[in-house]
Amino acid sequence: KGSEESAINVPIRAEVSGQLRVEPSTLSFGVIEGAEPITRQARFDNRGDRKVAITGIESRDPAVKANFKSIQEGKRYVINVEVDPKKVKDDLRASLEVMTDSTDEPLLTLSIYGVAPAGL
Repeated sequence: KGSEESAINVPIRAEVSGQLRVEPSTLSFGVIEGAEPITRQARFDNRGDRKVAITGIESRDPAVKANFKSIQEGKRYVINVEVDPKKVKDDLRASLEVMTDSTDEPLLTLSIYGVAPAGL
């Protein structure tokens, strides 16, 4: 006799990551308004045994700037991200490239999001 088959949806969350991590991997700036720059921070953590340094951070969006500060050389850094509301013309969808001296993970990406105020 025939057998009935039914589909079952099982949600799965998988994360593949190396020894280097930027957390959070996405920074939301919410509604971007006002005249003063808005800042947020992310953390760079090296969970490996070898020291890894950030060698630079690059933004292709003129509204987004970033710099970094060493907390524990080769292991932990703070990334300061600044958005200039005067340079945001539409909803913000940008990314920062975090460059390292690691041969395994030379580049990490930090996504930046924000919403332009209504009426722009």
